[in-house]
Amino acid sequence: MESKHGQLNLMLLVTASVAFVIFGVASSVGAQVIAEVENNLDDKTTGNVAYNATQNANKGIEELTSWSDIIAIVIAASIVLGIVGLFMVR
Repeated sequence: MESKHGQLNLMLLVTASVAFVIFGVASSVGAQVIAEVENNLDDKTTGNVAYNATQNANKGIEELTSWSDIIAIVIAASIVLGIVGLFMVR
């Protein structure tokens, strides 16, 4: 299926959907790994560099995944608009 300049290609939207699923899986696995590392630390004081690193990593993953709802809505809207665009007669 050839697309003109400026048109949405459905395969690109499917790729974005698959990438979003991979993002979700990778972020959840990453959060579990960081939680296990944090649980296995002997010194859990705020002065410990390793403990601080795991805390910062947890905060970073939490911030990153807080955007996943918005990203999912944008991907879904793009797919719907792409399908509607395919059936529009010019």
